[in-house]
Amino acid sequence: MVGILYNSITPALGETPSYKMLAIIVLGGLGNPVGTVIAGLFVGLSETLISVYIGSFIPKDSIAFICTGVDTAYQALRLSEQKTLVKEGME
Repeated sequence: MVGILYNSITPALGETPSYKMLAIIVLGGLGNPVGTVIAGLFVGLSETLISVYIGSFIPKDSIAFICTGVDTAYQALRLSEQKTLVKEGME
């Protein structure tokens, strides 16, 4: 009701939460509720700590995607290490 009073309802009202939810689902896994909860806590804590210690250098809404990018790079590194271990074991 307050949104109607102040004329603040727009079609783009839910964009930021939906972007954060997408990043949390990617981090935690779509079919893993425990992983999604842990990823949500991780993203929330990292947003808070990074905004406190770094300040306004990084926008708070982009921290979830930075966490997703770091996790994706880490997973790719782990997969490449596993491939090299498998190749060494076959020789």
